[in-house]
Amino acid sequence: MAFKDKVQAVLRCIKYNIYHFVFIMTLFLMILLVSWWAISIKKSNSYQLMQEYQELKYSIRYFKRSLGTNRDKPKIGTFQIDKKLEIAPFNGLETALVQYLHPYWSNLVIRARPEYTAEIENKYKLKSTEFMLESFALSLLLLISIFMFYYLIIQEKKTVRELSNLWRRMSHEVVTPIAGLKTFLETLETKPLKSKEIKPLLKLAQKQIERQELLSDNLLIGQLLHERDELLTRETIEINSFCKKYFQKSYRKLWNISTDFENLHPGEIYIKGSEEGLNVVFNNIIDNAIKYGSDDVKITVATNKTGKYGIISLADNGPGFKPETLRSLFLSLRRNIQKIGGKHSGAGIGLLISRKVINKMGGDLNIGNSKKTGGAEIKIKLKLAGK
Repeated sequence: MAFKDKVQAVLRCIKYNIYHFVFIMTLFLMILLVSWWAISIKKSNSYQLMQEYQELKYSIRYFKRSLGTNRDKPKIGTFQIDKKLEIAPFNGLETALVQYLHPYWSNLVIRARPEYTAEIENKYKLKSTEFMLESFALSLLLLISIFMFYYLIIQEKKTVRELSNLWRRMSHEVVTPIAGLKTFLETLETKPLKSKEIKPLLKLAQKQIERQELLSDNLLIGQLLHERDELLTRETIEINSFCKKYFQKSYRKLWNISTDFENLHPGEIYIKGSEEGLNVVFNNIIDNAIKYGSDDVKITVATNKTGKYGIISLADNGPGFKPETLRSLFLSLRRNIQKIGGKHSGAGIGLLISRKVINKMGGDLNIGNSKKTGGAEIKIKLKLAGK
């Protein structure tokens, strides 16, 4: 690689990761700012304490002269003119805060009252403690703010990448069926085909059209769910008959889907929901079973009720979900690819749309792996009618 190319590669890397550099610089500047602020406040505090003691020293020097040259003996105790000071007998060393009353009363001193000096010290210790707490709170607040800002930038970058990937997958989902249909029509146009040759091509075309319909339904209902809350018409549905009716649809035979209804609840279970919404959810679940499962897809259908809810369980005979996949299945715009025999196509919005549809109907959709079939299991929970 030429030097110019290397420089361009480094510049592209810096441009793409500039937010990391901004974060580090902001953190560094924040540390400098807090350090400067802490040093300034500490100096100010120390200066105020020094000023207090300086005033005491001036007062002691002033009153020392007047009392020491006065022949009237000063009264021992708190100095009435300035109650910060006191007159006391003393035989120790003279300091700035303890001054002998020369020349007449050399056995007495004027000094700062110990109670007052202790009060000054305590006041500034309290100020120092308050300052430390304020500094800690400010530092923590700034640190959290910077990390939140950094996190939001990362999330925005991730969303942009995922959105780009989504558009790429959507393009693939749209273009591939169209290309297949175009090839089929061109084949019919260029040469006559026998009935046996046309049948598999027609079946393939029907499959591609069905995929397009499912993608269109997901996009449409996703947009409508985003814009309006009152999208799905609520009606009373008997879930056992709904499941049987759904899997009797002729177009499902295109995918070699077999069903097991042995685990249906013996009684009728009526829920409050939308048949249109349930159709969309079932379509997405079956589409995932086809895309990621075996060639001969088998769906085990089970129904039950618990408390105020009716439960529909759909389990396939595929490989199931990996644990790491289950943790991020419902992250918006993300497709969880499991390479199973080369099957990993899809736009990555089916299960997300399905959960939103069920949530709008007042229920919930949970995903796991079936102990019975070993494949993926989707449980739909909806409120019972009249509850």
